[in-house]
Amino acid sequence: MLKKKKTLNQRSTSTMRQGCDLKASDDGKSLVITKMTEDHNHEVSRILYNHLPNQRKITLKNKATVLELMDLKANKKMIQHKIINESGKIVTLKDLSNIHTTGSKKKL
Repeated sequence: MLKKKKTLNQRSTSTMRQGCDLKASDDGKSLVITKMTEDHNHEVSRILYNHLPNQRKITLKNKATVLELMDLKANKKMIQHKIINESGKIVTLKDLSNIHTTGSKKKL
């Protein structure tokens, strides 16, 4: 479940928080578990896990391949299939667009 945060003067953001019982430590540098429960309060799935942003990160070599193919105006869906087959990781079309945008900015 994504929770949207909407306040004035801030951009819209979301979080994957699932109601975990944590608090900041006394020094404020770490989190302390206040209550440990073995039951999950959310769905546990390998598919959902593989779609998390940290799990979708690709190597610099694959990023270079994406940039090269995007510069050649290749079809994003074909690039997506190539990267998925090479790395075995989930890559969304938005990931490809983000890689292209950040790569283009670095070239300037």
